[in-house]
Amino acid sequence: MDEAKLREHAEAHARAMAAGDLATASRDLTSEGRAAAGPVMAQMPSPLDAAEVSTVTDRVALIEYEGGGKKLSVESTWED
Repeated sequence: MDEAKLREHAEAHARAMAAGDLATASRDLTSEGRAAAGPVMAQMPSPLDAAEVSTVTDRVALIEYEGGGKKLSVESTWED
């Protein structure tokens, strides 16, 4: 997946998360990703006020989540 396409998908994922649209956000996850999402979601700021893709390199996106005075950085690996 090229970096522009990866950024586009990661930004859509971040927007869905910030909007509380977990159904849309979860469409990006593999079955393994869904299984691993619980511990990440437990650390997520609440309420979630913002989500921004900070870096995209190769197949990895770093998304910064913020809200309720808390920040969380989540690194995710993407593929076609």
